[in-house]
Amino acid sequence: MSTVIITDSACELPASVENSKSVKLLPINMIMGDDTFEDTLVANDVLGMLERGEITEKKYGTSEAATKEQIIEFLKSEIIPHYDYAIVQTVSSQYSNQCELWQEVKSSFGPNIRDYRQPDRPAFSLTIIDSGTAYCGQGLFALEAIRLARKAKTKREFIAQMREFTGYVQSYSAPPDVQFLRQRAIQRGDNTVNFINGLIGKWLKISPVIFGMRGEMGLSSQARGHDNAINIILQHAIDAIRKGLKSPFINISYGGPLSDLDKLALFGELKDVALQYDVKVFTSVARLPSLINLGAKTFSLSLASNDPEFLIKSN
Repeated sequence: MSTVIITDSACELPASVENSKSVKLLPINMIMGDDTFEDTLVANDVLGMLERGEITEKKYGTSEAATKEQIIEFLKSEIIPHYDYAIVQTVSSQYSNQCELWQEVKSSFGPNIRDYRQPDRPAFSLTIIDSGTAYCGQGLFALEAIRLARKAKTKREFIAQMREFTGYVQSYSAPPDVQFLRQRAIQRGDNTVNFINGLIGKWLKISPVIFGMRGEMGLSSQARGHDNAINIILQHAIDAIRKGLKSPFINISYGGPLSDLDKLALFGELKDVALQYDVKVFTSVARLPSLINLGAKTFSLSLASNDPEFLIKSN
């Protein structure tokens, strides 16, 4: 039985995984200024936009989930004719209505699936899982889904393992500019980043560490300077590896050239410790949806500790 993991184009994964037969990305819709387009951009496209200064707080940017019509066309062309079983892992339902849209498509379009299958193919089946996370966290969820799909003896076992895994994924992001976050929040009509926090970030150069887990998001820690905020995240990942991981992966995305990561001393230490503990570190250029919300040079990392309470604590 051929199996595929479906996620959306906001999911941050290295190109080698994105282009594998195990994963298919559903493009979401981007709005950048006066332009609206489906997000089919690759890393070089995003790096080009960053180099040209096209991702700034002054230019309105947002993303919207694929419509039901887009999901159906995606299934008809990319999935149903080629695979027997698909696992859809959506962005957290706390951030988007994507999971709800997939459920509606499954209910309404399900009876028509046979029309797009060869007569000799087995019945097609679809499972939808709310990942409880987004962006880099979605990438970790997809990586673990690929691993478990290969190991699980039955679909029921696999689905149970993935639903359990949602409670372990923790993600951290270190955006370099609180003013960027504030301006984006204002554009969205969101008051979570207020004017005072914006001034603190601008004049005292305080960099936040933003935390996401089980659909919740908030301030986890803060540091004087962007590099120090990144180091808080990297040190936590090193400590988590030594303590023990639920999944043998660390997923990292960065809003710029990946060569910048090699300038961070703790990134080298993370790779050394990961090698020692047989943990694989994945890196990718951040996708456009996260960059328009968090800004250029944002560093993000996701992991799943065996201890879901082992978190970065606010200092």
